[in-house]
Amino acid sequence: MKIEWNKVTWYSKLCAVVVFLLTLLLGSYIGAQYGELEAEQSQQAEQNQQISNPPAPPSVGLVYTNRDYGFSLGLPESWKGYTVIVAPFKSFDGGTTFGQTVTLRNPNWTAAAPTMDIPIQIFTVAQWQKWVATNFDGYPTAAPIGPSERGSNAEYVFATAPRYNYSFLPGWQEVESIIKNIKTF
Repeated sequence: MKIEWNKVTWYSKLCAVVVFLLTLLLGSYIGAQYGELEAEQSQQAEQNQQISNPPAPPSVGLVYTNRDYGFSLGLPESWKGYTVIVAPFKSFDGGTTFGQTVTLRNPNWTAAAPTMDIPIQIFTVAQWQKWVATNFDGYPTAAPIGPSERGSNAEYVFATAPRYNYSFLPGWQEVESIIKNIKTF
């Protein structure tokens, strides 16, 4: 069979239709993938902006003051009725006590719908200086970083555990802005 390139036949029409449909399908698929990628990037950019621009510090309506350790935190009115949980900060096996943790719990917290707590770890200045000098070697965490210092006075250093807010429970941004405003005395 000799192919005549200048002649339109039924199979040349069929090939043209198949090529056209394949091009249309491929273009639709690429467009859909691009749209999904663009939406994902937009959502990621929005999340990054929320993280880098947390809400302004809440207007202070309440003040929690801990005279034993010498610090205070301003709390918004929505925290009226909060509870305070004081517990030792221990090693994973429970054998070594490293300090105390004072946790302020939002009054809206329930086991079924937990909200973000305000966990303040309290260390003596000597403990803190030792850990800083050893790059937090021996600090009980799975995180590759140590805790974040939030404030200090002559006797104590107040910190939050690494990744304390990585559960992203409701209220985590508000808690972060509250902790940034810790006052020591």
